[in-house]
Amino acid sequence: NVSATSTSSSSSADAGGLVGYSQYSITNCYRYSGQTFYRKEGSIIYSSASNGEGTEVSLDNLKSPSWVYENLWTAETEIWDFSSGYPTLDYEYIVSANIIISTAEELKKLQGQALVLSYKLDANIDLGGIEWTPIAIFCGTFDGNGYTVSNFKITTGRKYVGLFGDNEGVIQNLGVENFTVNVSYSSVVYAGGLVGENSGSITNCYATGNVNATGSSARAGGLVGENSGSIRNCYATGNVSATGSSSSYVYAGGLVGENSGSIKNCYATGNVSATTYSSYVYAGGLAGYNDNERDGSITNCYATGDVSATSTSSYSTSYAYAGGLVGRNSGNITNCYATGNVSATSAYSTSYAYAGGLVGVNGNSGSITNCYATGNVSATSTKYAYAGGLVGINGGSITNCYRYSGQTFYRKQGSNTYSSASNTVGTAEDLATLQSVAFHTSTLGWDASVWNFAEGTFPTLKNVGTVTAE
Repeated sequence: NVSATSTSSSSSADAGGLVGYSQYSITNCYRYSGQTFYRKEGSIIYSSASNGEGTEVSLDNLKSPSWVYENLWTAETEIWDFSSGYPTLDYEYIVSANIIISTAEELKKLQGQALVLSYKLDANIDLGGIEWTPIAIFCGTFDGNGYTVSNFKITTGRKYVGLFGDNEGVIQNLGVENFTVNVSYSSVVYAGGLVGENSGSITNCYATGNVNATGSSARAGGLVGENSGSIRNCYATGNVSATGSSSSYVYAGGLVGENSGSIKNCYATGNVSATTYSSYVYAGGLAGYNDNERDGSITNCYATGDVSATSTSSYSTSYAYAGGLVGRNSGNITNCYATGNVSATSAYSTSYAYAGGLVGVNGNSGSITNCYATGNVSATSTKYAYAGGLVGINGGSITNCYRYSGQTFYRKQGSNTYSSASNTVGTAEDLATLQSVAFHTSTLGWDASVWNFAEGTFPTLKNVGTVTAE
């Protein structure tokens, strides 16, 4: 039963069986038909609800497992105990259960669900090209067991997009292949091949499809749209693009769109582009933005794709950040490299374009250690264009970092064009040095247990991707 009292007739006393006041969407929710209401606004008393959200149902229905399962929960029915009336959670079952998935039909049942149990694949799953509805919220453990989920598409716009929409649990040993993510949404969108938004743990996983996301604000990554959790031993190979349709931020990264968590022993090889019609756009071969809000860190990683960031803002000031590894860094980057070509374009009355072979802008709290970059760099702006072989502009700490001496530069500020870098941070070295074993093991001090080294090539990471199935 619900009661709301306000002291004045000019103020509101909102009361509803489901919610008192609703500003955002409410989907498939119910309320007891026998609820009573007391609302008093000043001296006026009402016995009815002011908000009618939610479908009325009987108390018997709300205590009936058949009604609840049919109308609300189509998966994980085993976790609920109805013996006392309203459902309660069976924690012993939740802790001990391990659901084996062997067929596409078994996996399809998890679409759109909020899940807490442990799951393990027992076979490669081919979804047959279906339109996939992301697993909405995942709080359990999903062990791919070295197998893959393949052949699906996501074209329906929603906030969280990927095989999993929002991961707060553990995902490991899983590959997603032959998929397409191509979504447009009227609000903020988080899009990745594996996960839209991750605050949990992702280990030994990979994604090989393309990701394209458009929203009022967009965060798109080949593996994960936004990460505030942990990503270990993962890679992505598809192309990534993100587009912003209104006055918000846009982030695109070959692996992760925006990172404020931890990324370690990972790589991305796809091309990355980010475009916005608002003020700020970030694009990076690995991550669009590495943020220190929650100690964003990137360690033992590399990116090889070409990167572009374009801001066509109609505002008085616009900003474009592009980096071979990261567009803008305010966290920590250690033992990383990038080889892709980089371009940043910003066009309006007062605009800024930042392009760096490794990082577009290294902010005041940013730290870059034992890293290098080799790609060509371009920055174009109506006002200010910054381009550097390692970073476009630096306000933080850079230690023991290098750039390829043969990089080319194109900088255009208004009508003035330059063929030199505006920022020369990083020691210039020839390609033979940058591809030598001694450079990586002695000069940079990289760990041979993490990296594969060979003369005349850039190093690769060991043990990245899914493990062998049991």
